[in-house]
Amino acid sequence: MSVKFFGQYLLEQGKIIKEELLDALEFQKKVNAKLGTIALDAGYLTAEQVERIHSEQQRTDKLFGEIAIGLNYLTPEQLEELLIIQKNERISLGDALIQKGYLTLSELEEVLKEFKRSQEVFIQKAKFGIVKSTHPEFTESFIDLTIKFLRRLTDIEVEVIASHNNPEKIAPYIWNVYQNFFGDTVGFYMLSLHEKSFLQIASGIAQEKLREIDDFAKDGVKEFINTLVGNTAARLSQHGIKIDLKPPNIAPSLGLLQIPPEVIETVSVTLASSQYEMQMSLLYSAINAKKK
Repeated sequence: MSVKFFGQYLLEQGKIIKEELLDALEFQKKVNAKLGTIALDAGYLTAEQVERIHSEQQRTDKLFGEIAIGLNYLTPEQLEELLIIQKNERISLGDALIQKGYLTLSELEEVLKEFKRSQEVFIQKAKFGIVKSTHPEFTESFIDLTIKFLRRLTDIEVEVIASHNNPEKIAPYIWNVYQNFFGDTVGFYMLSLHEKSFLQIASGIAQEKLREIDDFAKDGVKEFINTLVGNTAARLSQHGIKIDLKPPNIAPSLGLLQIPPEVIETVSVTLASSQYEMQMSLLYSAINAKKK
């Protein structure tokens, strides 16, 4: 047994069937409108302004509303109004299952309690490899921004379901996109991907549906990694850790990937959604951090 998503748990317990779960997930996706869409409907932003904000999000670790205010597209009062609308209209998977008639309120309440109890011990095990890290602010910064950028730029909602510290298991999938860094520490960040998750990330950056892994798709995923790692480097500088970056690369196998001899620490984290699974890995040398 391992960490599971609530929908997966419901299927295994026989509370719903697969078709009901897929229907509820699709309903949830339609109802949970993005802030840009809500702003368009309210007449506060134009399509061109929304696209400008989305483009800015691809370069910075900033929220949609934060960028909109910075560009003077929205006032703080307008943003607050839009966030209230978004919160009031947003529904969980449980809400979707109730509204579609697949569960009753009492059934949902009971199964949620059982689910939370069953997952507590496995969540702790899933984070074991992270906890062992000697520089948690370093590891956690990369994990946090990986999850945020996947959600904001590619519409992939993931959570940590496992972690380890084995450098021989850093590339479980065929497509390995990595970026070397140097400075107060030497090493690299890598995202190991299936073909489907690779194309989803590339499509998010291209803002169009891509169906094959060609040079255009590869450039999109490298741009995603470069944005993610660049923003993480900026955050780490606030902790006194300075790193510079080399251009990102793609290695279909580890045979093309050189691990720096200075590397002494490995943290690999499996991230999963209801559709995708991927692994984020950090390999790095001793960190010469300067306290601020």
